Order: sequence, then structure tokens, then C-alpha cells
Amino acid sequence: MMENKEKSMFQEARMKLKLTRNKVADLSDGFFNESRLEKIETGKLEIHPEEVVKLAEIYKDKELCSTFCAMECPVGIKRGMKVVKEKNLSQIVLEMLATLQSLDEKKVRLIEMTVDGKIDDKEIRDFKIIQDQLKQMEETIHSLQLWIEHYVDKN
Repeated sequence: MMENKEKSMFQEARMKLKLTRNKVADLSDGFFNESRLEKIETGKLEIHPEEVVKLAEIYKDKELCSTFCAMECPVGIKRGMKVVKEKNLSQIVLEMLATLQSLDEKKVRLIEMTVDGKIDDKEIRDFKIIQDQLKQMEETIHSLQLWIEHYVDKN
């Protein structure tokens, strides 16, 4: 792993809360020490997924996990995960309803494509369109989950 001179998302999240590395180590109940945090923040060490989750909890930053999965985790990158940004509830619901409507329209086409048990080239293109819409739905679901977690944590 190469050392990075720019501030990492982990360092930015910590600094946004005006926390020292020592304070974060204290808040982590032994999960981190100051030295490991410094190495993670400067790119000298790769962060482990469970460490990302712990920092997200300490910083109360739900987007930290999403950003890590989309930008740094090999599995998330390979699966094409996108950063889930917190949105307002009405925007999330409208996106979900629009995607559901679109998928509902594709339902008949999906039945037509699979009824004969064979998939031709045109059907593969149609499956790709459906796959893209399912990915959009997945992103919308993640946005809703993020909103709910944030709302529940505040109340």
C-alpha cells in the first residue's frame, strides 16, 4: 500500500469531529491504538472492514462504510458498488417508486424471456437493462436503510 499525502476519509471524519487519534483510541475501547490509526489514516496500513465499521460507529458516520465498500474494498469495487449518500426521505421514496414502476413494467418481458428456457441475444440485452434497474433499486434500498439508521440513532 502506498503512502498518501492527501487526507484519507478516515482522517477527515476524525478531524471533522475535532478528535485526536488518542481520543479515538480511547473511544474504541482497545480496538485501536494511536499508532495504528496514524498508519491507517496516512495509507501506511490497509484498514480491515471491521475497523471501518468501528470507526463509523465512533464517528457516527454511516457514509464511511458505504464509501469504503465502493472505493476501497475489492469485493465492493468488483461488484460495482456505489457510494450511498444520505438523502431526504421524500427523494428516496420517489426514487424507489419510480424504480418499482419500471421493474413492474419489465415483469411481463421477464416472463416472456424465460418461458421457453432459452435466452437469445436480444433477451440478453433486456436482462442487462433489468440488471441495471435492480442495481438502482439496490442503491435506493441502501439509501433508505442509511436514512432509517440515522433517524433511529437521532431518536
